[in-house]
Amino acid sequence: MYIPYARQLLQAFEHTQADMLLLDLEKSRSEFLIEVQEMRSIFAKTLSDLAEKKFKTIRDKRLLTGQLEKMLIILKEMSGHLRLIKPDHTAAEKQIIFIFYRQHLFKNIFKKHLSDYFRISGN
Repeated sequence: MYIPYARQLLQAFEHTQADMLLLDLEKSRSEFLIEVQEMRSIFAKTLSDLAEKKFKTIRDKRLLTGQLEKMLIILKEMSGHLRLIKPDHTAAEKQIIFIFYRQHLFKNIFKKHLSDYFRISGN
């Protein structure tokens, strides 16, 4: 259940990122804030579930929990920057560049996490 929903959230995130590239800032900002909240919720729940789950190795548990913790930190940071974006394109230029950098980092960790989660959970 976690992997299909997480993949769906990642696809929505990438779609919204494309909207931001087109400088549809108000729409993409509000969509990102919704997606970030959903991801924070599912990652926090998964982190809690992993704390109770038994793993073959402690390394696997540390890997997955570490990835989730990193993604939660990045999401919190992005959420703050997204709230600062105003429809004025020139004022938001540096903020958009910063957000894209964080989104790129986030997506790399997220994709690796999904791959690792799938491999470790055996699904």
